[in-house]
Amino acid sequence: MDSDKSLTLYDNTMTLNDHSLSNIAGYDRIWHKLIACAANRANVQRIALIQLYFLPQAVEEKSLGCIHKGGHSPINAVYDYGKQVQAKQGLVIMDTPGNDPSSVAAMVAGGAQVIVFSSGRGSPVGSPIAPVVKITGNKLTFAKMEDNIDFNAAPLIYGEKTVEELGEALLKMVVETACGKQTKAEALGFVETAIARLCNYV
Repeated sequence: MDSDKSLTLYDNTMTLNDHSLSNIAGYDRIWHKLIACAANRANVQRIALIQLYFLPQAVEEKSLGCIHKGGHSPINAVYDYGKQVQAKQGLVIMDTPGNDPSSVAAMVAGGAQVIVFSSGRGSPVGSPIAPVVKITGNKLTFAKMEDNIDFNAAPLIYGEKTVEELGEALLKMVVETACGKQTKAEALGFVETAIARLCNYV
């Protein structure tokens, strides 16, 4: 892999050029850890390469969305799958697969008490251990899955609400969830889980 040109995490969720990611990461040790994750993933999941060749723009566009969700905060650490995350580090990344239940299970194993899960096309994912607050910015997804999506962020896109207004509403929802309010996945009994093959990540 040519690390001067791109970093590709072969889970169909992240394809990043080094310019955009290095600006976010900011630290050499973080950058090298991300490259190591990508190299490990490339050795284990070669079949994803086929999808990258056939759908490079779609994967790249999705990956740019992943970067954008992180905002402008520096990435302060990269954790292996399911590793305990240290408190008060700011923005960190965990090397998880694109499979929703496996990804959520790793975050819970790392110590997450509430998961805020964003999805453009919608996902029924839940967890038997921690509540999963599902958020979408796609008004069509919310309309089709309103019974299973907790938070609609689409009003931002259409100029109906500001980032600050939606941010406050989402934070309030997360606090209420942490205090015992059921998420829609919990109410529906969607508490599936899965654990990725640890040999892929350790």
